[in-house]
Amino acid sequence: MSRQKIILFIVEGTTDEDALSGILKKLFQNNLIKFAIVRSDITIAPGISTKNCKEKINEVVKQYINTYKVNKNDICEIVHLVDTDGCYIDKSCVFKSPDAEKSYQLNGIYALNPEKMIQRNQLKSRILNSILGIRELTFDNNKVKIPYSLFYFACNLEHVLHDQPNALREDKEALADAFSDSYEGREADFLEFITNSDFAVSGNYRETWDFIQNDLHSLERHTNFGVYFRRNDKVCKE
Repeated sequence: MSRQKIILFIVEGTTDEDALSGILKKLFQNNLIKFAIVRSDITIAPGISTKNCKEKINEVVKQYINTYKVNKNDICEIVHLVDTDGCYIDKSCVFKSPDAEKSYQLNGIYALNPEKMIQRNQLKSRILNSILGIRELTFDNNKVKIPYSLFYFACNLEHVLHDQPNALREDKEALADAFSDSYEGREADFLEFITNSDFAVSGNYRETWDFIQNDLHSLERHTNFGVYFRRNDKVCKE
């Protein structure tokens, strides 16, 4: 009997895993679902650039492989989930916060330091656009090639799953657990939620990325994660 192949999800934090792990394990019963948790936003990490962003992602995967003693050949796919954080909006839509708190609103981002936020958006959008062109990650001098794809939550995970773009850090874990619990045994309902809700962006992979880069879309409630399920014939239909 052949060993199950791993689908490796790269995510920013533990709440991504808490919210999605149980559901994904049910949907992909023929695979092992694993998470590599970056514990930060890799798209704005110190020293990252359009020239080295692929290398940085490779390092995340290598660290996971070394930590858990995984055979690279057992990983059949790498799926990277990111928050857009409104990074594609025009700089005219970044405002000075009236209460010294960062917040995502319908008309723009309110920040303590608008200029710094504009710089963050410019870096993050450049990095995302560079990563978007990656179709595979290679290891061992190109001997091992693993398919790679990038999907977004806008403006963040809590916005898509709970319609709370400004969820407090201390509430995120409880929200993630509640979401996972709410779809336990209802994985088909999750597929409907993530692929056919009003916020599920229609179109193919490239078209959904073109959409999120326009107007205020990266600030609004949108996700293209549904594309992954619509194109994936490995999802359990039972």
